[in-house]
Formats: sequence, structure tokens, C-alpha cells
Amino acid sequence: MAISDEEWKETRTKVEEWEKEHPDLDKEQKSELKVVHKWLDKGDKMSTRRGRLSTSIKEVFEDLPDSPFITVKIPDGLTAEMIASREAIITDIKAERARSWENNVSVRIVETASGRSDGGWFISGSEFSQRDETAIRNALNAQFRGHNAEPRTGDAYGRCWDGTYEPESEDWSWTVSFTQIPKADRPEKPKKKAKKSSN
Repeated sequence: MAISDEEWKETRTKVEEWEKEHPDLDKEQKSELKVVHKWLDKGDKMSTRRGRLSTSIKEVFEDLPDSPFITVKIPDGLTAEMIASREAIITDIKAERARSWENNVSVRIVETASGRSDGGWFISGSEFSQRDETAIRNALNAQFRGHNAEPRTGDAYGRCWDGTYEPESEDWSWTVSFTQIPKADRPEKPKKKAKKSSN
């Protein structure tokens, strides 16, 4: 069910009141709160995205003291820092895709919606930018969980992500944060037992 303007306003009020009650945030907490405010602004403009944005906001507050939200458990194997990084990556990808759609007629011609959406053309860069959002989010979740697994497995293709995303920092490198375990070094997956025939 869609989140109404009133409910969304209430979410913003809870965040703003929490911020006033916690003036002594450390650098990391302030950074997480900046991301939350970006999500709130996005929800103001895009009411259809509020459900997902609300979940992400509540996930971040799970790692902050005195959460104003009742309970949303961070999914197993994820962290608030990783969630903020994941959403920043998705935001950057969507901005780039929207620009490519708006600036390149070839992209508009070739990139079409999936069959479930009737396979037609997109009507805006914003609409095009959302096409693979869920798939990207799921892929990043799997890479992060695989990075932290014991033994380290990566996702289905051995890809790992350490959960960081700081493209503005000179000390951060995507080729360090994102790696791939060579196929020969990946732990073997347990084999499924064959079902016994009932005959």
C-alpha cells in the first residue's frame, strides 16, 4: 500500500525531532543522516518510491541510538553503513542512466521496458533509471553477504563487495572494494540430494 503524504510527513518529523535530540553525532552518524535526508527529499517528489525509501530509512536508524521507529530489523548479514553505500551507488547509477536516456536518442530507441511492462519504450529518463533498481540492490546484497561469509564465497560468481563506497576519496578504490574470487578458489557448493523415486 502506498504511503500517504501525511504518513511521509510524519516520517520526516520523526527524523527531524530525533536530530534535535541528538546534537552530538559523530562524523559517520552525520553522514548516515545526510543520506536519510536525501531519501526524504526523494520521497517528497516520488510518492511511489516511499515504501522502499521508508524501509531504508528505518534500516539506518537500527544502527543509531534511540531509534524513533519501532522496529525494522536490518536484514541478516547487512549493516547500516553498507545500506547507505548501496543506496548511494544506486542513486549514482540512476542519475547516470537518466542522463544517458535524456541525452542520447539511441538509448531511447534500444532500451525498452521488460515484457512484464509490455516491452514498450520509456517515457522519461527517470522511468528508465528505475528499470534495474531491484536487481542492482539484490546483487549488491549478495556480494556483501558473500564477502563476509565464512568461508568467503562471494555471490554466485564469486564477486565480493566490502560495503564501502567513497568515490570522492583518494584513498578509496573500487577495485579494492569490489573483487572476484577465482573460480578454482571458490568453496564448493553443497550438492543437492537426489529425490528418491516413489515407484
